[in-house]
Formats: sequence, structure tokens, C-alpha cells
Amino acid sequence: MWYGQSSNGSQGPSTPAVVPLRTFIQEVLKRSRTTYSTLQTALFYLFRAQPAVAAHLSPASGWKRRKEDRWEDAYISCGRRMFLASLVIASKFVQDKTYRNSAWAKIAGLPIAEINAAERIFLDLIDYRLYISQATFEQWHQLLHMHVEQKTQHP
Repeated sequence: MWYGQSSNGSQGPSTPAVVPLRTFIQEVLKRSRTTYSTLQTALFYLFRAQPAVAAHLSPASGWKRRKEDRWEDAYISCGRRMFLASLVIASKFVQDKTYRNSAWAKIAGLPIAEINAAERIFLDLIDYRLYISQATFEQWHQLLHMHVEQKTQHP
């Protein structure tokens, strides 16, 4: 699912084209039968991670990383992996029964090791802060609801 149709340029062998982010998200949500509350939580986690992602990837931040830690940049700068990690984590936090990482790997078309690594990296980015207070979640729900309403009224 990660890759779409093969793109074959006029030169060289064909390389798989990466599925657009929107398509990837739609397919993962459909295949995983994600609940609305799990999706809301995952989106909140992405919002919570945003400052850490920006700081991590910004050369101006002055944050020095060891050479062996730079592989994390590939995960952190990939919207698909970060969305999937937030969804996996939200599912585990919100749902009583949830998929194992091997099932998420099949859903996303990625190796289990990548699901595991993305999950660990994302948890580190949000400093393992999974709890969302009721008041904060209600505000988040209202914000998302207003955003969706605007999009459906003025596409």
C-alpha cells in the first residue's frame, strides 16, 4: 500500500511511485477501521509533536545529534510514518482491543521493524505524554468539528 503504480521514466528501470499522503491516510483509516475518537486522538498527538518535529529538523535550532541518531530524521520528516505512528499509539491508548504492530505493518505495507521504530521515535517526540485531559479533548473536538464544517461548506 505504501507504493502506488510503478513510474517508468524514459531512462533506467522502473521505480515504484509513492502513494500520495492523502491516499495513504485514507487507505490506512479504511483498512484499520479506525474509530473517530482514535483519529481525533492521533491528530492531537500530531499537533502535540509539531514543536518537537520542527525543533528536531531545524538546522537553526542548534540541536546537535550524534551521527548514529540522524537516521531518525528520515522517520520524523516522513508524514506517512508520523501519521501512522500517531495512529498506532492513539489506538493502543484509546482502544481496549487493538492491533499488534504486525497487523499495522500489513495494513500499511511496511516491515514490522519500521512500525516499531516509528512508534518509539514518535513517543520520544511527545515525551510519552499520552494523556489528554477531558477539557483539552473537548476543546480539540470543537476545533476539529469547526474545521471539518468549514471544509464541507466551502470546499
